[in-house]
Amino acid sequence: MSLTDRVPDLTTLELLEAIAERGSIGGAASAVGVSQQAVSQRLRAAERLVGAELSRTRHECADVLGQATTAEAQTGA
Repeated sequence: MSLTDRVPDLTTLELLEAIAERGSIGGAASAVGVSQQAVSQRLRAAERLVGAELSRTRHECADVLGQATTAEAQTGA
């Protein structure tokens, strides 16, 4: 499995960014115009993809977002 197979898609990364900016799943859902349930489902799918629990806190979502974008930049994808 390559690194790009484990990096969440752009929509999920945007949701992680919104969580980091807003500080909550509900705030992120409002910011992007989807339900809180939709954000939660997307996060669960991303957790299965990366094989780890993605925290829902502002600080840790920012860390996940930074790691994913750094990995994408390094692979040139």
